[in-house]
Amino acid sequence: MIADKAAVIVNTVFDNYEMYKGSYVILAGILYSIQLYTDFLACVTLAQGAAALFGIELVDNFNHPYFSTSIREFWRRWHISLSSWLKDYVYIPLGGNRNGKFRKYLYLIITFIVSGVWHGSGFKYIVWGLFHALSQIVGELTLNLREKLYQALGFEQDNFKKNTLDAFLPSSW
Repeated sequence: MIADKAAVIVNTVFDNYEMYKGSYVILAGILYSIQLYTDFLACVTLAQGAAALFGIELVDNFNHPYFSTSIREFWRRWHISLSSWLKDYVYIPLGGNRNGKFRKYLYLIITFIVSGVWHGSGFKYIVWGLFHALSQIVGELTLNLREKLYQALGFEQDNFKKNTLDAFLPSSW
């Protein structure tokens, strides 16, 4: 219901992007992320419900990914079953993080390109996978710098993360 309503605006703006500028494009981008999340979450929830009718318990596939504080954490929270499969059957068999940083990053790039190809055919999915791999690599390479910046600004990263989530999530979660 939510995804389909968001899709009306998203498709209108994205299909005619030459006609739209500024805030319309930003709104469409935000609505696209909502559309993607709600569509996939609904599909997974329906599959879990149907499986439960037969006594089968499926794992949760989401853990509030939009509350992540890094791209790496996002991928630990989003599409958990696919991420676990890719880690177990692509990344680790390639060598994982056992062969030095360069190879670790190479294996990460390969894994995310496989993820891109899994999502669809075409060059845009390879670029999408490459973008997410490079985002994780840059995130890891800048981790110490970001921690020093948090410290210089007086932020405690763990407290910031905890308080941010507490502000949005019910206490029962």
